[in-house]
Amino acid sequence: MGLLKQSIAIALVAVLPVCRTREAAPKEKLVKVNPFLGEKFKDKEGGFYLQWDFRGFENKGLAPPNSIKIILVNLITKTQYLVNRESMATHEDLQEIWKVPSGKYSVSKIVALHSTGSFVWKANTDTRRLIVVRQVISNLGTWAIQPQEQGALGTSFTMTANSYA
Repeated sequence: MGLLKQSIAIALVAVLPVCRTREAAPKEKLVKVNPFLGEKFKDKEGGFYLQWDFRGFENKGLAPPNSIKIILVNLITKTQYLVNRESMATHEDLQEIWKVPSGKYSVSKIVALHSTGSFVWKANTDTRRLIVVRQVISNLGTWAIQPQEQGALGTSFTMTANSYA
């Protein structure tokens, strides 16, 4: 009788599939956003622009940051997009157009790289959301950023008149 139970147990083990441990999800990949150079938008693609205001840096006696990195998250596909602006100058000429797939986005993180270190703004529950419409250039307004204590970055978002209407 004991031999029969043992052979049935061995047969069940041979037939049942092996349970595998859950593998870690692949790390989210950042898709780099390309600047818009005047070419025609694809069917499901749009553009956006914004202006920077670095008076917060100037008020603290600092030069504008060397570069700005923005991480946008598509709210539908959960894809993360990296917008990178190098060689920051004065706040008067800081308007550039980038192209991304059309959709709804939220700003996940803004990083200002400065010669004194990096300053980071991370989204909380009250995050900045934006919409990029198909084959249209969306105006995201003016983003004023200023350094704060312990590497934090203060931001405020204001709407401005559309430059390309």
